[in-house]
Amino acid sequence: MIDDTRAKAFFELVNLDYPGLEGVKAAAGMGHYREAKEALVVYYKTREHPGWYWDKPERALWAFLERSSAEEVLARKFTFLSKTAQLEKKIDWAANPFDDREWAWSLNRHRYFQTLGIAYLQTGDEKYAVDFNDILTDWVISNPVPSEVGNRTHNWRTIEAGIRMYSSWPASWFLFKDSPGFTTDARILMLRSFAEHAEYLMKYPTGGNWNLMETNGLLHVGALFPEFKDAPKWRDTAVERLVTQMRTQVYPDGAQFELTTGYHDLSFWNLLQPVILRRIADGFDFPKEYYDGLVRMETWTAGVMRPDRRAPAINDADPNTYFDRSREQILALGGGEVPELKPVMDVRPAKASVFSPYAGIFCMRTGDRSGDLYLMMDAGPFGAGHQHEDKLNLEVYAFGRPFVIDPGRYSYAVGGPFRGAGAHSLVLVDGMGQNRRGTDRSEWIVKEPAPGNRWVSSEAFDYAEGTYDSGFGPENDRSVTHIRKVFFVKPEYWIVADVLKGDGEHKFEQLWHFVPGKVETGEGFARTCASDAANLAVVRSDGADVRIVEGEETPILGYVAYGYNEREAAPTAVFTRTCAIPTAFETVLYPSPGGKPLVPEVKPLTCLVDGRRPGEGQVSAISIRLPDGEDFFVICHDPAVFSETKRFLDFEFTGEAVWIRTDSKGEIAKALLLGDAKLISR
Repeated sequence: MIDDTRAKAFFELVNLDYPGLEGVKAAAGMGHYREAKEALVVYYKTREHPGWYWDKPERALWAFLERSSAEEVLARKFTFLSKTAQLEKKIDWAANPFDDREWAWSLNRHRYFQTLGIAYLQTGDEKYAVDFNDILTDWVISNPVPSEVGNRTHNWRTIEAGIRMYSSWPASWFLFKDSPGFTTDARILMLRSFAEHAEYLMKYPTGGNWNLMETNGLLHVGALFPEFKDAPKWRDTAVERLVTQMRTQVYPDGAQFELTTGYHDLSFWNLLQPVILRRIADGFDFPKEYYDGLVRMETWTAGVMRPDRRAPAINDADPNTYFDRSREQILALGGGEVPELKPVMDVRPAKASVFSPYAGIFCMRTGDRSGDLYLMMDAGPFGAGHQHEDKLNLEVYAFGRPFVIDPGRYSYAVGGPFRGAGAHSLVLVDGMGQNRRGTDRSEWIVKEPAPGNRWVSSEAFDYAEGTYDSGFGPENDRSVTHIRKVFFVKPEYWIVADVLKGDGEHKFEQLWHFVPGKVETGEGFARTCASDAANLAVVRSDGADVRIVEGEETPILGYVAYGYNEREAAPTAVFTRTCAIPTAFETVLYPSPGGKPLVPEVKPLTCLVDGRRPGEGQVSAISIRLPDGEDFFVICHDPAVFSETKRFLDFEFTGEAVWIRTDSKGEIAKALLLGDAKLISR
C-alpha cells in the first residue's frame, strides 16, 4: 500500500502535463491520490502508444530460457539452469539452494512473470494474475533499491536490473494490463519501481556485456514510459551509451570484444533490440554506424557458424544455434518490419572460409551445407571477459556431424576445469596448461589485428597459423612457445603442425576432445567408430603413445557440456611425447563420409636442406598413404631455410611449403604451394 506521502512523491516523478494525464493532474493537485492513482491506471489500460512488441500470447521474450510451467510457479517450484528447487510460498529472494549464484540471480530476473502472463491470456484465469500481483508486490517491498551499487547482491546487480527492464517487467506489465487481479496499488508500486530502476541504471553503469543489458533496460523504461519527467534523459543517455559501446566493444571484423560466441550473441541482441523498440516507441534514433555495426556482428556470427548452423563454443558459450535463434526472436518482436534491420536479415551463412583478424578466429570450410567440412582455430587475444585458456584450440566438423569440439562452459560455480587448457584441444607442457589470466590485462584486448597470426586462403587450400607465447603453468613459464599451423587440403582433410620452440626437454601432451561416442586407438592414432555415420581419424606421424580418457574426475577430463549444468562423459585422446625442443609434431585429421573409418598411414619423410639434414624443428616432412595414391607435405618452420633448396624423395622445391599428390603410378596428380614456394624438379 502506498500512503499519501509516498503517493505524492511518486506523482512528482510524473510529467502531469503529458497529453492524456489531465484527470491525473487534477486529482493529484487536490491531494486526492487514490483518485489520481485510479485515473493513471485507467490511462495506461487505454493507452495505445507506446505498445508492446507482440499481440499474441505465445510470443514471449526468450521463452527458451524459462523452464518452469505456470502451475509450477504457482506452487513455487522453480527451474533455472537445469536445476529445480521447491521454495516457500513467500519467496526468499536470496535463496541459493545449489550454491550457484546464477540460480539465485535467475530467480530475481523474473522471467517466469511472462509464463504467468501467457497462461493468463490463454485461459483468462485470474489466479495467474493474482499470483503475479503478489510476487511482484513482495519483491518490490522486500528489495528496496539500494543506496549504493548492489553488484554483490542477489537482487540488485545492475545486470539483473537491466534484464528486468527490457524483458520480464515490461512484458508482464502489458500481459496483465486488463486484469482485475493486477491491483491499482501493485501497478503504482511497479511504476515507481520502473523509475527507480531507471535512476539506478543511470547512476551505476558498468562495462562489457553488462553495460549493454543495463542500457537496453534503461532505454526500455524511457521509451515505454514517456510519462515520467526524466524519460527523455533516460532515452538520450541510453542511446549515447549504446553508440559508444558499439564503437568500444565491437571489433572491425564484427566480433564483440569478449570473444565468446555466447556473449557475442547476447551483446548483439542487446544492441539490436533497441532498434526494434523504435517500432513501438518514439523519441530516439541511432546513427548509420550503429546499424552498420549490427551487420558486422551478424556477419561474424554467420562466418564462425558450423555447417549444422551451430556456433563453436568459444570461451564461455554453448554450441547453440545463435544465428537462427536470434532471427526467430527478431521476427517474433516485429523486427522484420524495421527497414534498418533488412541488411541484418540479408546476412547469410558463410559459404567460403573466413578469418577474423581482430578476433583471431580461423574458419575453414567447403560450404554451408550440413555435409560440408569445417575446422575452426581460435588464435585470438584473451578477450575482455568470460575467457578460457584456449588459444590455438581446434574444432572439427565433417559430413554432417561434429567430431572435435570445445567441451563448453558447464557451470560458473564448478566449471573451472572447463575453462582451463586441459579442456581444449591443445598441447600441455610438463602437465601445465596455458595461463593468459596471469598476463597483463592490457594484452587481453587489441586495437590492431591480433599479432602472430597468418592466413592464406584459395580455392585449393587454406593455411592458418597462430602463436601462443604467454606462458604455461601458475608461474607463466615462458620457456616454451607453441606455434600451430593448419593446412586444409580442400575438400578432403587437414594437416596440423604443432611447432614447439625453446630449450630443454619437456613432456608434451596433445589433447583431442571428441564428442561422446566410441573412440579406438592404435599406434599413433585415434579414430571414431560409427558404423553408419561419418568418422574422423587423428593420426600422428611420429607414432606417439596415445590413450583415451573419459569421465575422469581427478583432474576433471573427458567431458562435454552442451548446456549450463549439463555434462556427459566424452572421450579425450591424449598423445604423449617427451623430447627436447625445438621440435614439431605433425597430425593428420582425416574425415570419412560413412561406414568404416579410413586411417591413412602417416609417416615421417627424410627431407634435406641444401644437401644436409635440417636442425630439429626446422622442417616438417610427412607422407600420407591413401588407397589411391600417396600425398607428401613439407613445411619449413625456420624462415632461414625458406630460400634454400629442399629435397625429399626425388622432389625439389624452394620456399616455405609444398603439398604433392601422386597417383597409384607415382605420377604427380596435383601440387599446392604456400607463399613463394616453387617446385623445381622431380
